[in-house]
This record gives sequence, C-alpha cells and structure tokens, in this order.
Amino acid sequence: MDWGNAAILPRITIVKNSIVAAGAVVTKDVPANSIFGGNSAKIIKKIGRTDKKIGKRNASVL
Repeated sequence: MDWGNAAILPRITIVKNSIVAAGAVVTKDVPANSIFGGNSAKIIKKIGRTDKKIGKRNASVL
C-alpha cells in the first residue's frame, strides 16, 4: 500500500473509509470516516454521507 511518504508509528490503526494525507505524521489511531493529516496528524475533515465518493485516481483533489 502506498502511504505517500506518511510516517505511521507502530500499532496505529487506520480504519476503512479514512484518508491519510501525504507527509502526515500519524501518532494516534485514525477514526472512521475522516481525513487525517499534518505533523502531528489530526482530523482535517469528517467524511459524511453528503460528501462525494472518490477513488484512488482522484484522491489528490482533496
């Protein structure tokens, strides 16, 4: 899996329907339905039912 140069510490859980931004430093578990990024990573946005579904090809537009 390609993590886009994100640093993810050991024993961190990233659940389904979550996005980790390129270059993020993930120090805690990533919750469901969220976009996580930064140094130290935090929730940038919660993904809701009204958000457009994206695929791997166009994920960079976020």
